[in-house]
Order: sequence, then C-alpha cells, then structure tokens
Amino acid sequence: MNFNEFCERIDSKILTNSSVLNEDKLFIENIYICDLLSKVMSTAQSGDAWITVLNSVNVIAVALLTEVVCVVLSEGIEFQKEILEKAEKEGVTILSTRLNAYEICLKIGNIK
Repeated sequence: MNFNEFCERIDSKILTNSSVLNEDKLFIENIYICDLLSKVMSTAQSGDAWITVLNSVNVIAVALLTEVVCVVLSEGIEFQKEILEKAEKEGVTILSTRLNAYEICLKIGNIK
C-alpha cells in the first residue's frame, strides 16, 4: 500500500518531517503490532508499519534496527519533543492516530 494512502486510511498525522521521504514510492508491505521491544527487534521487518503505544526513545533505536517504514503511535499517543527530534535526526518516520491497533487493521484491511 502506498504510504500516502496508508496515512489517509488511518487518519494519521506525520509527526516527523516527511520532506526526506519520497512518499509516492514508499510502500507499506505489512502491519506489525507489538509493544515488547525485544520481540519487535526479532520479528519486525523492512517494509512493515510498526504499530505501538510505547512512548520511549528506545522505539527510535528499534525502528532503525528493524528498518520499518514507519512507527505508528496509536490511541492518540505522541512522543515528547526530544524523542521526535531524535527520530527526525535518525530519519525515522513517526505517525500518530487516534485509532487503536484493531481499528487501524480494520481500516487497512489486507494490504497485500
């Protein structure tokens, strides 16, 4: 699924500067939902949109390690300014939506 379409479907806002992205060529291949960082590190993959409620700078490190397309903060959660600055510096795309993980999946459907 095209990144822009993904963002629209889940009614998200981009919290990091997306100017470094070429959204038209960026695709979400899979959804990965998890709040246990060690599990995300061993399971999430490049091409995934990672959905979480975690509000920690460690999310940025794990996103870099797994090379996910973006991190989606569900349930209206937003990072503190310092964490967003770190994400920006590292090139990690952060989205936020009011939807919970289940609602996100319903809005997305089968993306393959």
